[in-house]
Amino acid sequence: MRKIALAIACLAVFTISAAASGPSREFVYGVEWGSGLTFHTYHIYNYVREDGTRMQGNDFQFVTNLNASLLFKAGYDFGSRWNLSLVTGYDGINDRFRVIPLGFRGTCFFREGQRDSRPFLFAEPGAGLFSSSDKYAFYLRVGYGKRFNLSPGTDLDFSVCYRLTHSCPKLIDPDDEIIDRLFSNNILTGFFGVSMSLNFKHNVFKR
Repeated sequence: MRKIALAIACLAVFTISAAASGPSREFVYGVEWGSGLTFHTYHIYNYVREDGTRMQGNDFQFVTNLNASLLFKAGYDFGSRWNLSLVTGYDGINDRFRVIPLGFRGTCFFREGQRDSRPFLFAEPGAGLFSSSDKYAFYLRVGYGKRFNLSPGTDLDFSVCYRLTHSCPKLIDPDDEIIDRLFSNNILTGFFGVSMSLNFKHNVFKR
């Protein structure tokens, strides 16, 4: 929870510094689709059974779940090297867990010039509104990609990313015992994926 808050604060500082470098010139929106592999989970639990037995521990597992995402983005370019966008859509965490994400993505391009093909880095902290669970989730997505200019108002992105999700799902006792008190049940899930996106630009100052 604190790590997500710190990431959001860092992104806010990034946005302020980016805005100071130049005025917002273009409104950008787009659609992104991708797929990848959920490849590890780290589970931390602490609860008491009805008979008074405390169950406490953690475990790390390598998993192989294929997941996909369909995301929609809308935001602004701040100068020619910075972009901040709101991201939502539909995201797969593992084989039983889907979320509707709501995140803020900050993107930094390596070179000046909006009409050239150029690499970029991005970071996206956010939260998940569950479509398959009644608990919360927070995530941080970071990635690297390259943007190709297709026309004056259209870009095509290819990227790779790593996403770490913190969730607190409903706890099921492995021995089917009744859980009397639950102190913690946290799962960290790692995902590596590839994606492509189409981005469309509109100059908000054009007359």
